[in-house]
Amino acid sequence: MIELELFCPPSVNNYYGYGRGRVYIKAAGKRYRQDVALIVMHAGIEPLEGDLVMEIDFYPPDRRKRDWDNILKCGCDSLEARPEEQYAGAYYDDSQIAKGTVEKFAPVKGGKLLVRIWERK
Repeated sequence: MIELELFCPPSVNNYYGYGRGRVYIKAAGKRYRQDVALIVMHAGIEPLEGDLVMEIDFYPPDRRKRDWDNILKCGCDSLEARPEEQYAGAYYDDSQIAKGTVEKFAPVKGGKLLVRIWERK
């Protein structure tokens, strides 16, 4: 099982940009991705293979309303291993996630995600 504590990701609007008929990752998204890759690398995690189960405990940075699926999208995309871009990751593609849950808790300063991932038997 992989257990990680991550910073709260930027919103989808700050993570992704859209222009000229394509999707790209904005500067805030790139910074977050690099931060997550460093956390994964320092934890010595090798990417998991096969079908995965993921649980996320979401502690928002404040009391503003947020869509849970935005947290899921940015968090999951940042955990993907991207060897061609030298990003460490917990898995190769978020399509490997066969089951996932997100639970929201009381706000904490700065926000955080507690992520647990394991291979489904």
